[in-house]
Amino acid sequence: MARLRRIGAFFATDLQVTWLDEAGVSHFLAPQRLPPAAAALGVSLDLYLADPSVAARGLRLRLEVRSEADGAPAGSWTLEPSAVGDHRQFSGRVPLEGLSAGRYELAAILIEDDQPVGTLSTTFARSAPPELAGRRPLTSPRAPDAAEGTAEDVLSDLAREAREARRPFDVPVILAPALLRHELDEVARSSGEVLPLELWDVSHDDGEFWDSLVVAGEAETGVVPAWARGVSALRRREGRVAVAALELALLRAPASTGVSHYLGAAYAVAGRDLDALVAWQLSDIAGAAIEWHLALADANTRLGARPQALALLTRALERVPDSPEVLRRLVEAHLAESRTDAASAHLRRLLEVSPYDADARWWELVLAYAAARAEASPGPAAAAFVALASRFISSDESRSARAGRWLRFMRAVG
Repeated sequence: MARLRRIGAFFATDLQVTWLDEAGVSHFLAPQRLPPAAAALGVSLDLYLADPSVAARGLRLRLEVRSEADGAPAGSWTLEPSAVGDHRQFSGRVPLEGLSAGRYELAAILIEDDQPVGTLSTTFARSAPPELAGRRPLTSPRAPDAAEGTAEDVLSDLAREAREARRPFDVPVILAPALLRHELDEVARSSGEVLPLELWDVSHDDGEFWDSLVVAGEAETGVVPAWARGVSALRRREGRVAVAALELALLRAPASTGVSHYLGAAYAVAGRDLDALVAWQLSDIAGAAIEWHLALADANTRLGARPQALALLTRALERVPDSPEVLRRLVEAHLAESRTDAASAHLRRLLEVSPYDADARWWELVLAYAAARAEASPGPAAAAFVALASRFISSDESRSARAGRWLRFMRAVG
């Protein structure tokens, strides 16, 4: 798990690196290998004055990219900080245009008063663009002579689509006041601090609770105030700010599961799923609320660790057998591994408890079409697909064109 470290006059967070696509959208970088779509690296670093009474002068961050093979420089950039109180934040981008395939080191050198005082670094690999021929999304049109794909084509595309799906961290789920009060109680007990009376008052509505939490975070010292500041930053989706506050809280209360849970959430919001995974795995996740089990499973999925995610979800289903959130994740996990029988079983239950789930209806239709295509000649499966598709087209505009082509094909061969 990341910890604040001393660099010059500051405590520094880990160097945070993402990759940016051509539209400037930031994506998680794991495992330090850039995809072909990467146009730039996004780099950020948060610093906190170790002694607020001491002013730091001439502060800059120099970014250098060097070849890992021979140390040859590939570029250098300088960032200026933004400042709020004792907090300094560097944020910038490293363009990748012209960078050849190979392994590189990204070094971030902190400079105070024209003198380097410390360096943080990470490595990444730049790949040559892979051959993309033959890859096509499930929703893309096929050539007319492709007969809308065989059953194997459809199921293969469905598995790929499920593998490539990335469920972002769901912040509102872990900010329900009931869950916050439960975790806050644990934070107070672990730190030995007394909670303000306003935070104990369960008669307060959600707005009053959040007002009280913001006020609690205004205190300068203590675990509960740092936790409150971190959670408030999470509500604003300010991942880096939340990480810094909650890392400070964990330094003061290292055994607190309530701090670890929300620090993991802050890492996830900041796109640091590996750190989130460690934070949640080191805390008492087995006895935690189901929301944390789902968050841990999602982080594993984003990192490509689908077997671990599947094991977590299977255990979660034992606790909450009718949870749509658990069931839909199980369907996705099994589809990604081409386990259509297991996916279908969970899908049937999902449709019972959440009959209007749009993705569930789409999965049902795709599996029905694959079953119809697998028949030697049009039969019951084809008839079942036609009935499903007719209803689907009238209720889902975003996928109706594809379903319509399938429907016309099945009617033509029937």
